[in-house]
Amino acid sequence: MSTAILFWKAMSEHQYRLDILKGKDSYRRKLEERLEQNNARDVWRGLQTIAGHGKGVWRNPVSGDKDGADELNLFFNRFDSAPPPSLTPPDPYSHLPWRAPPPPAPPLLSPSGDSRVQWGPKQKFIGRPPTDFSQLNTPTPPPQSSSSPLSITDDHVRSQLKKIKARKAPGPDGISPRLLKDCADQLCGVVRRLFNLSLSLEKVPALWKTSCVVPVPKTPRPKEPNHFRPVALTSHLMKTMERIILRHLRLLVGTQLDPLQFAYQPGIGVEDAVIYLLHRSLLHLEDSRSAVRVMFFYFSSAFNTIQPSLLRVKMERVGVDQHLAAWTTDYLTNRPQFVKLQHCVSDVVLCSTGAPQGTVLSPFLFTLYTSDFTHNTAHCHIQKFSDDTAVVGHVSEGDDLEYRTIIRDFVSWCELNQLQLNTSKTKEMIVNYQRKTSHFTPVNIQGSDIEVVRSYRFLGVFTII
Repeated sequence: MSTAILFWKAMSEHQYRLDILKGKDSYRRKLEERLEQNNARDVWRGLQTIAGHGKGVWRNPVSGDKDGADELNLFFNRFDSAPPPSLTPPDPYSHLPWRAPPPPAPPLLSPSGDSRVQWGPKQKFIGRPPTDFSQLNTPTPPPQSSSSPLSITDDHVRSQLKKIKARKAPGPDGISPRLLKDCADQLCGVVRRLFNLSLSLEKVPALWKTSCVVPVPKTPRPKEPNHFRPVALTSHLMKTMERIILRHLRLLVGTQLDPLQFAYQPGIGVEDAVIYLLHRSLLHLEDSRSAVRVMFFYFSSAFNTIQPSLLRVKMERVGVDQHLAAWTTDYLTNRPQFVKLQHCVSDVVLCSTGAPQGTVLSPFLFTLYTSDFTHNTAHCHIQKFSDDTAVVGHVSEGDDLEYRTIIRDFVSWCELNQLQLNTSKTKEMIVNYQRKTSHFTPVNIQGSDIEVVRSYRFLGVFTII
């Protein structure tokens, strides 16, 4: 069975690459036909589409480009709130009993009962697929005491400086990446002292956390501010420090993160997330009396809604020392940000909410921010790929209580953590191979009945039917 799944995965990847090549070849032939027909208008229109030029690019219809850049900057910062006045934020979970996270993917057992492999994002699928989900082991609670403070050495700095890509453009501080790379041996001592001073003071220099936001279109013809994705260009010195801290955090809390978070992990990709979802769904459907319900959640600007004070609480809960947690809070608050729209630059605004997209630490911080909600039982699980979240539920003889309960709890958790769900883009799929047609009551989230669809484009690549 495992060999068949690996073969299916390889064939899917091969077919995906073939489809891309066929699409490119078809488009090339279309351009050649237009050239042969001397249809210069269509050829020029195609070139404009490829280059991203033309009437479809968004412009402020009233003001000039400067006003358009200011409007984009305010739009990207629309979730901002003032930073907390206290350096010790209140624990939003203090009224709740501490609850250990649910166990990771259950052990995969052979019919004889010997466990061969445990499959989750932490390792590849090798061995027999799961046939028994009854044995669940409760994990050891995370440490409540702070770890030793991080101390950066010359070797840490030197190795990271030498990995900088010299051809990159300088950040807002104007420091050339080529200078940092070529002079790594000479600069490592000075930079190390600056990094350790920043950690000890729990402060990040304003210039280091200044972001030049470049709007990247989400669609081929963007016309509205929400058609752009904000990508932050920051200081290369700051990125160097982030890489050192990221390595430290991975070693410190990596084993306590959600085992069904498939994003930002070495050797794990989109295909693994899709295969796991399909595999668990097909296992449920082996029971002829069963159906599968899958809820695909959609967040509005998930990275931009992270609350630094809540993130600090979560970091300290999993054992990050208070100095590093406080440093991270300062890194995310009072961040100067401006938008560069072609040749125009907006006014600077201060951001104290969210994590800037395009930085080194932001993906890991988002993973940590969402890792305290997990669920994985024999009949229902929740899996994530960054902010793409899916709940898969096994419905037997119409009993979908656990599925509805986990959705209700997840929605409440999102509200508590100020993550905004977009119910109009949240979709549900119901797979039912029973001969007798069953009626499934729609799931209501925040006052809206979620639309049931026959197919869904999961993770932007795979269409699940």
